[in-house]
Amino acid sequence: MGKTKTKKGLLIAIAAIAVLSLAVMMVIQLSPEDLQAKVSKNLKPVVDLSYVVSVGDSITAGYHMGQHDGRYGTAASENFTTYLTDQAGVSYVQTIIEEACLVTGCTDPSGLIRFNGDVQSQNLAVPGASLNDALNTKANLAPNLLCTLGLSSDPDCSQIGITEFILGYPDGYNWSASTLYWAHLASNGYIDPTDPATWPSNPFDATQWPVGKSQIETAEQLNPSTVIIWIGNNDVLGYATGGGEHGPTELADVTEFEANYNELVDRAKALNPSATFVANIPSITSIPHFFTFEETAAFVNFVSEGAIPLLPPETIAGALGVAPDSLITLTAFSPPAGMPSVTDILGVVLTGGTTDPLYPGFYLDATEIEAIESTTDALNEIIKDSTKADNSVKLLDINKFFNEVVEDGVAISTEWTATSNYGDVLFDADGVHPSPFGHALIANEIIKLINKNGPAVAIPEIDLYEFAIDHGYDPADIGDPIPPKNSKLKKTTDMLSGKKE
Repeated sequence: MGKTKTKKGLLIAIAAIAVLSLAVMMVIQLSPEDLQAKVSKNLKPVVDLSYVVSVGDSITAGYHMGQHDGRYGTAASENFTTYLTDQAGVSYVQTIIEEACLVTGCTDPSGLIRFNGDVQSQNLAVPGASLNDALNTKANLAPNLLCTLGLSSDPDCSQIGITEFILGYPDGYNWSASTLYWAHLASNGYIDPTDPATWPSNPFDATQWPVGKSQIETAEQLNPSTVIIWIGNNDVLGYATGGGEHGPTELADVTEFEANYNELVDRAKALNPSATFVANIPSITSIPHFFTFEETAAFVNFVSEGAIPLLPPETIAGALGVAPDSLITLTAFSPPAGMPSVTDILGVVLTGGTTDPLYPGFYLDATEIEAIESTTDALNEIIKDSTKADNSVKLLDINKFFNEVVEDGVAISTEWTATSNYGDVLFDADGVHPSPFGHALIANEIIKLINKNGPAVAIPEIDLYEFAIDHGYDPADIGDPIPPKNSKLKKTTDMLSGKKE
């Protein structure tokens, strides 16, 4: 009996040694690069937020329509990265531009102000940017100087764009005085200020002005401790918000997107940050810019103050000349001058009149919806795949989160539940960009992701109730969505038509 136990124990020990030897041999056979990748994949990095750099589009930039806080463009510092860094107790330089710039279209050079143009912004996101823009679109520095000095052949200075305001400072140009323009030329070796022979024949010639940098090129100069990338929304949204009017070529080419996205993430990783967060693209069905026919019925009933009753989908479809499985865009409710809105068309038809069908650019049919959703899924798979090779690259699954919000809402307190429905507090008036409150939710999702890695001191999440109060949200406006986004959060017919129980 004793000998049997000894023999059995000896066999187990020999087997363990064999397994260990095999593991050691496997490690020895790995190349240094493969070994480093294997170790990197299995380590949990502690995220260093001391110098965060953000790459993206208008959402990351902090673009707001002014629904709640009355601020426009990147003048608003209400965005998820500022909230994240505030909670972590670290500084973050946000691009600050005068509101009038984006409101007026930047046609008046004297009205252009980049308030903190003397410092390097950590938020490199440019409203309207696509993935290709983040890689390749550079600040065009020359036209801005020409406009500043009154020497442009373009009297409206239409070449001045938001890209220049964000990526052109602080070392590209300065709007305040031409002497600084000359100083910049001199400091970069373009001229010798003491020798006129070195001065350009036309000092304002665009070809003789240094070229600006793209978002990723600017990031490569900054030595970030953490990089946040949320890009790709505009590779889908341009087609979707335009009702698919210009054809599927406006949707991203999946093969090209994959090559560009992998390059972007690889270049971010090459900066050796503690972490790179990559956010994916939300489904169009989770943002309130797009309305089902049921939602359309509720919204028209609400805005007409009950004059147009709650209509069944087939009635709306017949009146608009649109299939009932389509999605109506927000633009259809407030179209350009001279074009009838959904409310106008329904009002005419219900009173026995006739009118033209809804403009095709104001809705998405089933084929267009399928093209958008399949492209979004493919792009999100590429974004997810970018996180597999290196554990320091983390996926912020915005698509999943937004879908959960559609389904369940967001509990602000035991009595308040916010939803993603149009008119509630999570999105701005355009139905695309998150409101400050929506940005707070996104910041909390990043904080949860960071805290999973076990930092020495967990970052506290934003108290949503306190945030709502501090930002002037009226509790009466929270959790009373018009129209309902899903069956789980629907209000009764009486409530939708303004009658309280």
